[in-house]
Amino acid sequence: MSRESKCNFRYVYMFGLFSVVFIVFALFTFGYMPGNMLLMTDQYEAKPEVVRVNATFCNPSEHDELSDINVIDKMDTEALYLTFSRYILTKQIKCCNVSRAGPGNTFGKNICLDYFNKMQNRCLVYSFGSQFKFDFENAISKSYRCEIHTFDPSLSTEGVHIPSGVNFHLIGLSNTDTIFSAPVGFRGEKKWRMQSLLSIRKSLKHTKRFIDVLKIDIEGWEWKALPEILQSGVLNYVKQLCLEVHFGYDIQIIWNGNRAVGYRHLNTTWGNVAIQNQLQTLKRLYDHGFRIFMSDPIKQWATYHLKQTKKSIDTLVEISLVNIYNQ
Repeated sequence: MSRESKCNFRYVYMFGLFSVVFIVFALFTFGYMPGNMLLMTDQYEAKPEVVRVNATFCNPSEHDELSDINVIDKMDTEALYLTFSRYILTKQIKCCNVSRAGPGNTFGKNICLDYFNKMQNRCLVYSFGSQFKFDFENAISKSYRCEIHTFDPSLSTEGVHIPSGVNFHLIGLSNTDTIFSAPVGFRGEKKWRMQSLLSIRKSLKHTKRFIDVLKIDIEGWEWKALPEILQSGVLNYVKQLCLEVHFGYDIQIIWNGNRAVGYRHLNTTWGNVAIQNQLQTLKRLYDHGFRIFMSDPIKQWATYHLKQTKKSIDTLVEISLVNIYNQ
């Protein structure tokens, strides 16, 4: 063999060896990529069972979990409020890409874009409680073109403009399917049609789809609805939850004409649900994989003043959560 042939052979041999090493390296480095690609496909077409995945949110936060349910049962009122405040204001996971859907007031909500399904006409959003304020829905529709369903049974739609991107339903969220009589003196619909999330999802033929964002702002009645949602398993199909929490004792607004000038606490609780049970519901949300990535206290409204510790607790708090078991 000539020197030139040996040289060519050497180059071919080295190229072949390099190719083999590169292929082996690529297989080891990207070996899970087909699985990830399959996951990206699966998130659009939900399966009957819950797919639990180790979500890779950037820099998960260190935080304390709520006490065991039996411990919560034995807490006095001050301990319940202090535990609630510590828990609800703790960022449990860090979202790298937070987007505000709507304005900075209570009509807007925070969305975590790290795992939000932004494929056109793929994402699904349920919004409970609107009073015909569609800032949140309009922002979602404009940016992501999701399929949006908004629910509120309290006001008549007569003469109201519903945005083209919103499917509006005169239905309220509850723990059962029923007709609810509006409070005495309420200016609006006198009979409210209420349904569970399980029934709503079935009626809309969404039982095989994930809800990318579930927004609940229903003035304290979340404590009635959430236990049923947890019990039914529907929450396993929810990826993000925007929840306005009304904790502890209910309030009565003090009016001066058409202007709210203050409030006072009542002896009844929000949703007529015991404070221990409210805290236990938050515990169950955590156990089902929901982690708080944003907390926004609604200042100057419903602040509860503790007598023993002299602390003031914000009891109206907007929290934004992601389901780490379903990303």
